[in-house]
Amino acid sequence: MTAEVGARNGGAIVAVALATPGALGVETLARALLLPADLEQVRQDLRPTLTPVAWALLVLTVVAVPLGLGAQRALSRRWLARAEAAGAGPKKRAEVRFEAFFVGASVPQIPAVIATLVLTAGAEALPVLIAAGVSAAGVVAIGVLEGERA
Repeated sequence: MTAEVGARNGGAIVAVALATPGALGVETLARALLLPADLEQVRQDLRPTLTPVAWALLVLTVVAVPLGLGAQRALSRRWLARAEAAGAGPKKRAEVRFEAFFVGASVPQIPAVIATLVLTAGAEALPVLIAAGVSAAGVVAIGVLEGERA
């Protein structure tokens, strides 16, 4: 991988990694600014029911990291084989690897983003914050491990 492609993908990896924490921040800001105060009581009433759901989503996020890495590697292999059979050059191969990264990185982000919605509905913040952090770290790990293989 060329230095230019690696630097571009490094910035993209960080941007993708920050998507879930960013969604959590936007959700928190929107909830504070837009939801009526009387909905806070509803959220408090739902907290005992939704907090275990948030913890389960955290577990799913942790499990999804190696699944995302596996998906990224499998897609990269498959798509690279097709691209190389079609005579793709280095630029196209780099694009294919990045597309596979993007799909694989989505796997740990899905349960973490759902956890942010559970927070909006009333779950405790701790498991959601941890899920967002695990998701971000997982995306970086997937990107770094793919970069080492390229």
